Amino acid sequence: MRLVERSPKMRAHHPSPERGPKPGASMIFLTELAIAILVAVVPLAVLHAHLGRILTDECGTVERADFWVRYTYLVVGGCSILFAALGTHQGEPAITVDVLRYAFTRSLVGTLAALVGVGFQIMKFLPTRE
Repeated sequence: MRLVERSPKMRAHHPSPERGPKPGASMIFLTELAIAILVAVVPLAVLHAHLGRILTDECGTVERADFWVRYTYLVVGGCSILFAALGTHQGEPAITVDVLRYAFTRSLVGTLAALVGVGFQIMKFLPTRE
């Protein structure tokens, strides 16, 4: 029996099973996404009770404070998800401890960077006290 190599035209229509996403790639991505959302939600839940009150005192109006609260939620959530998605381990054969650890670390770095960035932005717009 002689093996015949596929022509390029045939390969385009019938890709070999070695190529393409691994069976667990979508599950790994969804796990990393869930970790990113969890890592972003925890500090926001802790800050929620105090953030609106403090920002209302500092900004002067409820509308301004609401803007900064929503802005904080969007930026922190977005950065956490972005950092997790940029370094995804979709090539791994399964969800391992390393995949979970890297997803948690990247999400945590994204969340902390976003909180620091938002803090500096809010600080720029606050009136100075003399």
